[in-house]
Amino acid sequence: LGLDRLHYDQLRPGRVYSIAELIEHDPVYRSERARFMRKLGLVDERVIRLVGIEGHDAWLVLARNEECSAADAALLSNLAPYLAEALRTMIVLERQQVEQAISAHGLARSGTAWILFDHAARVLAVDPAYHRHPQKPAAINPVPGERLRGIGQKPERQLAAAAQAFADDATSDQRTIVLSESPRVEALLWAASDLPRTSAGAPAMLALCRLPRAASADRALQLARLLELPRREAELAIALYDGLSLAEAAEAMGLTIETTRNYSKRLYAKMDVRGQAELVRNVYE
Repeated sequence: LGLDRLHYDQLRPGRVYSIAELIEHDPVYRSERARFMRKLGLVDERVIRLVGIEGHDAWLVLARNEECSAADAALLSNLAPYLAEALRTMIVLERQQVEQAISAHGLARSGTAWILFDHAARVLAVDPAYHRHPQKPAAINPVPGERLRGIGQKPERQLAAAAQAFADDATSDQRTIVLSESPRVEALLWAASDLPRTSAGAPAMLALCRLPRAASADRALQLARLLELPRREAELAIALYDGLSLAEAAEAMGLTIETTRNYSKRLYAKMDVRGQAELVRNVYE
């Protein structure tokens, strides 16, 4: 209500103040404050500084059209802890939402999605990114409450065995399985007993699914910036990473084989590698 932040920052947390206490040393400011309050139809106010809200500051102010009483101060004192807790919860939830959004974005960028299972390998929850993925296997459609369909008998048995093993012993070693050969979908499985219980049941196993990824159109540009390479050399590195031979890369890039060899030699020197296999590994990393 028109006070500088400095006035509020000087308050001792948990104590109820009269605004007059904050400005009594400044007659000019006190007069301006009185005129401001009269315009609002207010006569008196009390303020308390809230504490315990995750590094943030907040103040609760009660303003009245008559003189404040001891009951008003008591009301602020009683309300302050509850409001501080509500604000703290809001801040924590807001931070968690940001963290979850960033994590989801990172998983999606890496072509990874998760599926949560119970002890019987029934789906409890599915990463929304899985359903949005443009190259997910059409036959595999995770449905909460059901076992994973369209994966074949062998992966079904492997999933069921893993889920039961993790339910029996949360310290069991992680496992890997192939859910689909074409398109290829690999899954890393581990115990999920430390995750919160869902409305559908207790989690036993989490699967991180590696989904097919479409090649990014700006991969060469990203690599050029990362390794400080000329664009054409970065394009050759990407072509070799994609499995092309030097001759095939030369044809795809519209270069002569001699120029392509010169590019590759410069690439090997700049990336400090001794051949195409090591170059591919570095590009992958």
